[in-house]
Amino acid sequence: MPICRLMQWHPIPEAIDMKRGNFYAVNETGGVAEITMASKFIRHIPQREDGRGYLCCDIKINGRWRTKKVHHLVMQSFKGPTPKGYHIDHKDKDKTNNAITNLRWRKAGDNSSDCRRGSRKGSRRLCSSTRTAITDLIQEGWTTKALATAFDVGESTIRRIRKELN
Repeated sequence: MPICRLMQWHPIPEAIDMKRGNFYAVNETGGVAEITMASKFIRHIPQREDGRGYLCCDIKINGRWRTKKVHHLVMQSFKGPTPKGYHIDHKDKDKTNNAITNLRWRKAGDNSSDCRRGSRKGSRRLCSSTRTAITDLIQEGWTTKALATAFDVGESTIRRIRKELN
């Protein structure tokens, strides 16, 4: 049994610079590197969280620096361009887990089977299990403000559910 497994690296199609002889590549766990062919130099590209919790990095495309989300780079490099009407979904809902095994294409608007993840208030309907949990806690005497904070929804959403119960 091998002690370590070699990482699979794929070039990022839009970030290949044949004039300079270098390119950017991404590995199967979401690592990004710049590879210089002449010197066989590999430079790890640092990543950071954007304002919505996704990992992103800066790479040079056509001589200009661009900020790219890592999960987009992984899917583009391993699976090809995003099909029309689809977006990338993190199976485990962890926006920082960009392993290819954790990413999949999902139809836009196909999150109805997923519960609201608290990414943006009012961005999606609450799923039935979340509504049921809120309803149960209302009946246990939780305040509107406490429920809104716990479920990362607006107080108006909780008031609407309270009104439906009466």
